[in-house]
Amino acid sequence: MPLFDDRLLAYFDAKSGAYSPVSDREATGDKSVTIDMLEKQVLSQKIPLDGFTRAGGAAPDENPAKHIFNVYNIDSKQYLPQEFAIKYPKAEKNELRLYFKAGTGFYPNKGTTWFIFTRDDNDHPFIGFISEERWETLHEEVDRVKAFEVATEIDEEDTAYQTLLSQPEEKRDARVRSQFHYPRSVTRAKNKAKSVGYKCEFDNLHESFLSAITGRPFIEAHHLIPMSKSNEFDTSLDVTANIVILCPNCHRAIHFGDELIKRPYLEKFYHERNQGLLDSSINITLEQLLGYYGI
Repeated sequence: MPLFDDRLLAYFDAKSGAYSPVSDREATGDKSVTIDMLEKQVLSQKIPLDGFTRAGGAAPDENPAKHIFNVYNIDSKQYLPQEFAIKYPKAEKNELRLYFKAGTGFYPNKGTTWFIFTRDDNDHPFIGFISEERWETLHEEVDRVKAFEVATEIDEEDTAYQTLLSQPEEKRDARVRSQFHYPRSVTRAKNKAKSVGYKCEFDNLHESFLSAITGRPFIEAHHLIPMSKSNEFDTSLDVTANIVILCPNCHRAIHFGDELIKRPYLEKFYHERNQGLLDSSINITLEQLLGYYGI
């Protein structure tokens, strides 16, 4: 019955959460799950623990036998409020049980993990379940989602920049260049591409198609330290030492690959360019650079 860690809290957009495997007795016996200590801790944020009725010969109380829970679909990330029976089944015990209900979307089987979490903007707790195998790999799924989000935030102006880079000098639109949040020189990037012979700097044997405009191998320019981090430095990041020329496949890999894909690129370019960056008054550690890419 562990609590959600930071990655799971972010994945479910939750304030708090906990989870447990569904036992054989729970799935095939009385069709309910036991709300254990940490799960009670989560549940109590929305419903006081003395707000549930007692059975098993206990004196009648005014607490309701049913409460509203939001049944969460982990695939669609949608939820639907449903009413469930939940009670202390024994008069003198503090075991609290939540009962399954057919047709609600919450009817866990053996070999599944059920979870409960809360959100600040909703008055009811959330519940759901998935297979134990998927739950075990959920952290990997969370990491992939995070990596993609980080990749898309690295340089939101990249498409416009690459478009200008591939255009002849006389075709470039100065109005587009002026719209960059952090100024960058297309000419500087073009000169860098020319100096490396329009070859990928990760591996100069990588082949790219010929550009219909330039007649040369199609390449792209990437700022190793993302331009979006400019406010963390006292000098411009648009310097030659920070510009990496890549084939399109490598450029996408350094943005959208997982940690095992991105790390070799970042480590190689960091060690090759660190002195050049220092000469340009840009001081950064490898750990800081990796952090920018969600590693």
